[in-house]
Amino acid sequence: MRATIISPYPYISSLGPRLLSACLRRAGFSTRFINLPVQSCDSHVPEGILQELTELTKDSQLIGISLADNWLYLGIQLTRRLKKNDNVIVWGGAYATMNPEDALAVADAVCIGDGEDAFMEAARRLDAGSSLAGIPNLWLRGEPYPELRTIEDLSSYPLPDYGPDGHYVYDESQGRILAIEKLADYQRYFTPAPPSPGQAGPRYVYRILTTRGCPHNCSYCCNKVIKDIQGVGIRTLSRQYLERELNWVKESFPEVTYLSVEDDTLIARKDVKELVSLFHDFGYRFRCLLSPPYCTPELLEFLSTHGLDFCQVGMQSRHPRIEQMYKRTGVNRNLDMTLKFFRERHPEKIVSIDAIVDNPWEKPEEVVHTLRYLAAQLPPRGEVMIFSLVFYRGTELWEKAKRDGILRPDYHLDTYYWWAQDRIHYTTLLFRLLLKRKYIPLRLTLALSSAPLVRFFEQAVFTSYLFPRLLDVLHGQRRSFRKALARTRRLAREMLQEKP
Repeated sequence: MRATIISPYPYISSLGPRLLSACLRRAGFSTRFINLPVQSCDSHVPEGILQELTELTKDSQLIGISLADNWLYLGIQLTRRLKKNDNVIVWGGAYATMNPEDALAVADAVCIGDGEDAFMEAARRLDAGSSLAGIPNLWLRGEPYPELRTIEDLSSYPLPDYGPDGHYVYDESQGRILAIEKLADYQRYFTPAPPSPGQAGPRYVYRILTTRGCPHNCSYCCNKVIKDIQGVGIRTLSRQYLERELNWVKESFPEVTYLSVEDDTLIARKDVKELVSLFHDFGYRFRCLLSPPYCTPELLEFLSTHGLDFCQVGMQSRHPRIEQMYKRTGVNRNLDMTLKFFRERHPEKIVSIDAIVDNPWEKPEEVVHTLRYLAAQLPPRGEVMIFSLVFYRGTELWEKAKRDGILRPDYHLDTYYWWAQDRIHYTTLLFRLLLKRKYIPLRLTLALSSAPLVRFFEQAVFTSYLFPRLLDVLHGQRRSFRKALARTRRLAREMLQEKP
């Protein structure tokens, strides 16, 4: 019995799908793993690539496709192209977990929550010619909603599968799907590591996960919905498991010098110091997300002196009303202390602060409140990462948008790229000026955020016409992205009119 797993995400790591492949291989099944990195919101796959996919999957009885919202219509296209009478196509990932009924209108089955055990059991039953009905976490079309189970011991499962045998990647520069023949082939797809003194030659980033889940309950975030569905919070991988993975990385990818820790809250681990010491002992610098409630000066000092190079801090807003709307009042506790720590004790560290814009319920003056807070608090190498608010099904803000009648029918295609929006707010552009404070005086940015100017430039003639046209000229990626998005919206309308 052969299975194929397809991951459409831009990063070669694709941690969840690789774990599924590893589990199947350990159970004795033959697998193919295909990285199909397609831009978010773009459902277009060249006909030649679809033909290659059809050929690669022709002998697979089980095909798994991992999907997040923005890749929904790509998933529909792939499923309709690859579906045969003698195969089963299963959707997994965040979209399938949060929208299982909609997913079942297209896929044969949907994996809800943890997929490792469900996928292995599906492979065993297909191999034995048995029915897939009744498998926990696997909802089969026409069958009752399944029993849901969660994995208690993540460390008992294998390391992510990087092959190289049976692994493929769509290389857009060559316009075809290439076989990974040796582990070194991955280097062309790895993210380059930040330069480090004394290191010569190319160096790369390895993405690693040490926990699964998030402790917070933010009103906009899909993690809260998934946590409610699964009924479980944070689960951790053991130090022994991670040491085994790092040994494998050191042996397999000697050019890797940097770890990108993909956890939502690495520092929520009770053994975070021991784990960071492990990174340090292996000689790896690292980046991670910092959650302010878990930050203390002593812990931040330890991280900073044991390889922390870059940290991302979720703030989203600093206005009290919007913090409350986002359920972040408690989460942003210690934010002032965290930023002060990096300003005064480690100004050389890069600290990136997340801020949400394009909130339809947020007033311009509330956005300016956050802007002015950051202008006063950012460390010397502080950055601001701006994300447009998007609505994920089942979140509190999705429900609110639905009640208020502002939820678009194809909300799955809403993107968090601020520069790709139909409307470009003046207050968003002020954040961009703040980022350029090395070249644009901070006093000028603050002067431009005065109430009269904000009221004037937030008029529709600017936000809906002039600013978008300006970005069409200045931001090269905007036009190509919006063209792909318009194509996907057309395809979505056609697909939704067709019978699955």
